Amino acid sequence: MRKLVVVLGALVVVLLSIAPVPAKDGAPELPRTEVEGNLPATGFLGAAGDEIEATWVPIVGQACSVRNEEVFPVQVASGTVIAPTDPAPSRQVTCHITASNLTGVAVGNDLCVLINFSFTATAPGDIPTACGTAALAPKKFRVRNVTTTAQQDITIKEVEAEKH
Repeated sequence: MRKLVVVLGALVVVLLSIAPVPAKDGAPELPRTEVEGNLPATGFLGAAGDEIEATWVPIVGQACSVRNEEVFPVQVASGTVIAPTDPAPSRQVTCHITASNLTGVAVGNDLCVLINFSFTATAPGDIPTACGTAALAPKKFRVRNVTTTAQQDITIKEVEAEKH
């Protein structure tokens, strides 16, 4: 009997540890987009090979960030989503930077991140002006500093675009 109580107690602990955590205050979970890849060449975001990750909630006023995860401490430019931004599942965001230790990105800069999910290049006419005028090759994402016009196109290693 004692073993049964111990086993049942352990089972309860395991089940509680894998249960999903509810959203704070009963609020619905917001959709989120995340894309990451490695820089093909040294540029304003870092050195060739550095892993760059961009994340955002595609709703104006929500959080967004671009990170260089290869350096220590991790360099991050974070801020709030501003227009123009695609709704979920989002392929494009404009992020107004409110805090940054990311080389090449200052507080007050606006960053545009654009993802090309397709197998063909994105034509310049299909690219929001904030994200530049050059075509974007397939399976790439672009980070462009709208303020300084510096930009880098990065091969997609992983992408998640949620729609709730």
